[in-house]
Amino acid sequence: MKNEKDESIWRNVIEYLPYLSQFKMTPTRCFQFSLNISPDEYLAYYKGTAKYIQTTTMSGETIKFPASSLKKYLTHNGIHGHFEIEICENNKLLNINKINVKSDKNGIWL
Repeated sequence: MKNEKDESIWRNVIEYLPYLSQFKMTPTRCFQFSLNISPDEYLAYYKGTAKYIQTTTMSGETIKFPASSLKKYLTHNGIHGHFEIEICENNKLLNINKINVKSDKNGIWL
């Protein structure tokens, strides 16, 4: 037996279905990679003489993205760590996050 709450939820869903078609879900892709950028290396990005970072992902693909997207991860030691970048189907950067990964003694991701 349906309760009133369930019926109310479904009425709302049915009411708003015509409006949902205007929101297009675009497929995204995620890539993981490691970076070890010294403070001196990042200085070129900070000054604007270099605008993009190009690196190889864990799957072997080459990606290029704006250096400014990493500013939040800049420390006095530079930028070091493992990251995941999310891009939409037209290669626009959606998000970049630092991630924790386990690696063996040779630096190979597990």
